[in-house]
Amino acid sequence: MSESVKRKVIIVDRTAPSLQEGLRAHGYDCETRTDLTYDDFCRMEDDLYGLVIRSRFRVDAPLLDTKRHLRFIVRLGSGVENIDTEYAERHGITCMSTPEGNAQSVAEHALGMLMAALRHIARADHEVRDGA
Repeated sequence: MSESVKRKVIIVDRTAPSLQEGLRAHGYDCETRTDLTYDDFCRMEDDLYGLVIRSRFRVDAPLLDTKRHLRFIVRLGSGVENIDTEYAERHGITCMSTPEGNAQSVAEHALGMLMAALRHIARADHEVRDGA
């Protein structure tokens, strides 16, 4: 396998541009394909070194068998329930997740919901819309 093949990473869900920038800075050749389905991915050439995914499709044994050069999978977000991590790791594929990546957004949402509840925002909105 050539060096360029060893470093190809595909990103199948929307991400911040800084992710690709960081991967490229570390020598990875990145491609974003947010249109891929499970079947499309399986039919792709077996030249991937890494996969970055959220929840676009399940990463199971049949899919992994089509990508023998894959060496890592990154699940953006918490939980890896859509990845067969045991099968992947038995085949030399490292599985990672980013469970704290949305911590600030979750905290902001919780504070917003708390303020909305304390100030009865939903009820007031409903009353205004109904002309009450």
